[in-house]
Amino acid sequence: MPGGYNENVVRLIREIVEQHHYRYGSPQVREVLRRDYGRWVNRKKVACLMRKHSLNTRRKRKFIPTANSNHGLPVCKNLLNRQFYAKGGGQKWVSDTTYLCTVGGWVYLTVVLDLYDRKVVGWTLSADMESVHTTIPVLSMAFSNRTPREGLIFHSDRGV
Repeated sequence: MPGGYNENVVRLIREIVEQHHYRYGSPQVREVLRRDYGRWVNRKKVACLMRKHSLNTRRKRKFIPTANSNHGLPVCKNLLNRQFYAKGGGQKWVSDTTYLCTVGGWVYLTVVLDLYDRKVVGWTLSADMESVHTTIPVLSMAFSNRTPREGLIFHSDRGV
């Protein structure tokens, strides 16, 4: 019965790939074949059979959220002007918000850093980008952790 072995292996590969929602490539499929079905199949053979029978993995495009810098909101003059050092604490603070992908979805981390000693003086995690959940709590924490000096320069990017 020519092709019988391959037909059985293809059937198992199809089952594994579908069970794992087309996310397993040939190395993972080969491991499941060995571990769960006792089938020792070369990875290149698995890859060839997957390709031949259109069982390729579906690549998920990486989502990279970006800040919208092309907004019509007023923008302050850049007083920091890339001078990322300070002679004392509470003179220059920088802030940014970043997106973190978690099991529960996207969360937003907002941080305030004092350029004098590079210490985080305020931070907050939030489920949205509303200033009541990001900017206000992070600045409150920063003010309670470190007293700002007169003439404090607070710098953040132009994202919304």
